[in-house]
Amino acid sequence: MRQVTKDEWTAALRSGEYEQGRLSLKKYNLHGELVYCCMGVLCDLAEVNWTEFFGYFKTENDDEAVLSPETKEELGELGDFLNYRPLNLRNTRGNPMDQRLAYRNDNDNTFWMIADYIDKKYEEWKNKKNNK
Repeated sequence: MRQVTKDEWTAALRSGEYEQGRLSLKKYNLHGELVYCCMGVLCDLAEVNWTEFFGYFKTENDDEAVLSPETKEELGELGDFLNYRPLNLRNTRGNPMDQRLAYRNDNDNTFWMIADYIDKKYEEWKNKKNNK
């Protein structure tokens, strides 16, 4: 697996090269076009080995909708970021970033909006990590 930077990922999300889909890392839509969730774009950039299963794609470690701990570990620093659990509105630890991003992807946030959110939260994570 190739190491991907946050900037590569957010640039790809903003590029228009990837068609956004919902509820799966990568799949064919009803028109036969490949669509990706934001996490699927990351996997594609990391050059994972995709396996097709009835129009849905999964990686060797993941199911079609969720990244496994093994994949996140192989992603290096971005994998660590995906495990980051920022504080929620109740000032308690919320869901990890990968779940937050999947939720945003599947609930009408555009790739551009998701890229902006990644930029903001990545900076927050880096600051907290460097201050420890």
